Amino acid sequence: MSEKRYIVELNPEERAHLKSLINKGKAAARTLLKARILLKSDASSLGEDWPDERIATALETNTGMVYRTRRRLLEEGFAAVLSRKKRATPPVQPIFDGEAQTRLIALACSTPPDGHGRWSIRLLAEKVVVLASVAKLPRDLREVTVRHDAVLTPSAREWLADRRITFRRMAQAATSAAAEAGSPAFLVAACDLPGRCVAQAAAVARAVPHGQQLPAAGIASLVDAFAEAASRSGSRGLLLSPRPAAAALIANRKRTIRAVVATGVRDALQLAQECRATLVVVDPSRLGPGGLQRLAVEFAKQLHQPLPADLAAASRPCSCSSTAQEATP
Repeated sequence: MSEKRYIVELNPEERAHLKSLINKGKAAARTLLKARILLKSDASSLGEDWPDERIATALETNTGMVYRTRRRLLEEGFAAVLSRKKRATPPVQPIFDGEAQTRLIALACSTPPDGHGRWSIRLLAEKVVVLASVAKLPRDLREVTVRHDAVLTPSAREWLADRRITFRRMAQAATSAAAEAGSPAFLVAACDLPGRCVAQAAAVARAVPHGQQLPAAGIASLVDAFAEAASRSGSRGLLLSPRPAAAALIANRKRTIRAVVATGVRDALQLAQECRATLVVVDPSRLGPGGLQRLAVEFAKQLHQPLPADLAAASRPCSCSSTAQEATP
């Protein structure tokens, strides 16, 4: 039989305290169990010095519990063995840390997007970049650009840091790109698509001069990103979506975006030229990787020109409301 380790020897004050806990019966059940274990395993002249197996049988517990109680008494002290050990980490990791909470609160207090009276939970959720979104990024990506008001969760930031992927906010990235190259950024994004299509978006962004990939997000958040970049620096872009018609409809609600749907490379380029488009929306299943890259490269080369007269007239706001107000006495 092996020699017993962690010999318990209680003094009279400690034994009196343990007996008082047991007699009152108001402590937690686990604390009372530990008190009984210590009294039964006490090897002093006042104790019973029972073996672990006998204590476990008598108290209806296991020998591992008896051994851990004796070891903690000797390693951490009398007070520590009776208290519950504090967890080093919370049982459920928080979704937001201090930085993310600050950004989310600032965003909720800011002016809501066009067409909305306030920030709803859905609108705020579309601004949050979670681990599931960044995990779809290709392995060879080294830099990613997010919107200036995007909220990255701690898990998303840790995932990017572990893979040495740097992220910049769009306000800084677009400004530096325009200053260095004298040309607006060409944005590429994928919405509601599998990981391989997100990888295609990364390849397209690398193929275009000044190309930048936006992280996968909701359609409303991506449209806001395209609209902000277009209004600030005249950026254009390519949006990959399984529902291009619906995505283009949402995008065309923005004053700074003119979106067209691409069904083929040649037709899309011609339509973009005629409409002076700033955004081309395409279903990647309709075009191969080579077709997507050729479409993006040729679209980025198109010169910025003013709208044709008929489109300019159609895009001006209607004067009916102002006329009605003037006619009202």
